[in-house]
Amino acid sequence: MELVKLFWASLVVCVGFAVTIFLGLVNDEVSAWLPVLARRIIQRAAAKLKEREDVDRYLEEWLAHLQECPGRLGQLFHALGVWQGAARMSKARHPQTLRIDVKRMLVATSIILAATIMELFSIKYDGVPWPILILYAVQIAGALVAIICAAKMLMKGRKYIEL
Repeated sequence: MELVKLFWASLVVCVGFAVTIFLGLVNDEVSAWLPVLARRIIQRAAAKLKEREDVDRYLEEWLAHLQECPGRLGQLFHALGVWQGAARMSKARHPQTLRIDVKRMLVATSIILAATIMELFSIKYDGVPWPILILYAVQIAGALVAIICAAKMLMKGRKYIEL
């Protein structure tokens, strides 16, 4: 019995040493790849910018600052900050507008209105309390307002809503 305990104890110690050596190797490998990863993140971040001269200028500036950052984790955090900043810069310089086709909006709102009215009539006969029916009335009123506004826009010749 004592021999079995000694065997398991020595096995645990050997496995512990093997795991420690393996994790040390993994740590060395990961830390060796961190600067490469940081450079690639910065290159991708610079590519997000639209103008070619901005891409070259910011890439050079960000890579130079990367070399000044102490430690491999510091470089990675700098690269992630650059990635986030490039995304904000790109959105600020090139805002996207949302275009809504008024005819499609009119058709979709009409379908929603018809479905809501049919649902209202179907639940009215099931004995649903009046306060719940009022919620349907509010939804119907909103759909009617949207339909009237879309119809007026079409009569004025506006085909799109830009947001």
